[in-house]
Amino acid sequence: MGVPMERRKRRAFTKGGRSLPEVARDLDLTESALRVWVHQAKIDRGQGKPGELTTAEREELHRLFREVKDLRIEREILKKGSSGNSGEGRTPIASFLLEAVKQPQDKAGATAVLRRHPENPGRT
Repeated sequence: MGVPMERRKRRAFTKGGRSLPEVARDLDLTESALRVWVHQAKIDRGQGKPGELTTAEREELHRLFREVKDLRIEREILKKGSSGNSGEGRTPIASFLLEAVKQPQDKAGATAVLRRHPENPGRT
């Protein structure tokens, strides 16, 4: 289930004034899952305990974790490609990547060297 469906189900619970077990049955959910949704809705409205993350904060945290993971992978690729200062032992792609990260980035985040790579069909 995506986020929009969850929000619709949460609204159905809050608007009806029905009991939690009744709503859980109607939505084909466990009571504990519905309790978690209700609790998260309270946090999102600013009624949670200090330190509890809102949905937006959780999404941002997950995005940052993914970004850190990607950066670590990129760093390892560059480390492996830059064995030695003389450039000996570097693969062509490692040399290309090292050149790319040294270039200033434009507004879209692409570097000049990436735009002119021979395998880039939209190169300028």
